Amino acid sequence: MRKIYGFVLFSGLIFASFGSRLSAQSGADGKKIFLDNKCNACHSITALNIAVKKSADEEKSDKEAPDLSGIGLERNADWLTKYLMKKESIKGEKHLKKFKGSEGDLAVLAQLLETLKTKPKK
Repeated sequence: MRKIYGFVLFSGLIFASFGSRLSAQSGADGKKIFLDNKCNACHSITALNIAVKKSADEEKSDKEAPDLSGIGLERNADWLTKYLMKKESIKGEKHLKKFKGSEGDLAVLAQLLETLKTKPKK
């Protein structure tokens, strides 16, 4: 019985260690996907040191897109996936652009956004 308990404990520690590395990796991948898809043309994520980067020829909009540092406090990955694919709306409005990346990239991005739970400073 003691050997089984030790094995289960050891297996749990190995799994937890691997899981945290995997989570950190998908966070880095999610940030890359966010930047590669130019999400920062509208949105900042101050919690990840990502600022809005508009090109010189872009006009300032009357409506500024929100900082996403705290989006995980309000939404989960499933909802965010649907919103980015224009299948959900906020106050009757769909996301401005439909996500054009792969389903895998969308899943990683939505998982990253779900982890963001820092209220942005105003």
